[in-house]
Amino acid sequence: MRGANGVEQITGSLGAQRLLSTFEVLADILDTKPMRMLKPELLKNFLQDNPVIVDVRPPEQYNRADLEGALHIPLHDIQHGNHNLPKDRPLLLVCERGVTSELAGLYLEAAGYEQVYNLEGGLQKLRKVAEGL
Repeated sequence: MRGANGVEQITGSLGAQRLLSTFEVLADILDTKPMRMLKPELLKNFLQDNPVIVDVRPPEQYNRADLEGALHIPLHDIQHGNHNLPKDRPLLLVCERGVTSELAGLYLEAAGYEQVYNLEGGLQKLRKVAEGL
């Protein structure tokens, strides 16, 4: 279904990877900074900065046990500004593969958030790192 907002129209017609490529081109045109990516290997040290961890997966994919202490705010809510995330603390966005969370980060950056980080490779990569693969 297509929404009134241009991003919703794009998401309805393109896959997530292609959508992110579109946003990367737009970011280049607008001369903005690229999304900050956090490697899973650096998560332990990053947690010392007291970030707000936000799981942006849809409700049917969310599992509270995946990342203890994470808030669950689905991408849809972030797209529509239905959240009360602080602007004075780092935000670490997570999802299964890192694609949805990167898109959520672009929305937050567009809304004026400056300390937005995406977990590179998502929870899948974090699990592999934790298992030593």
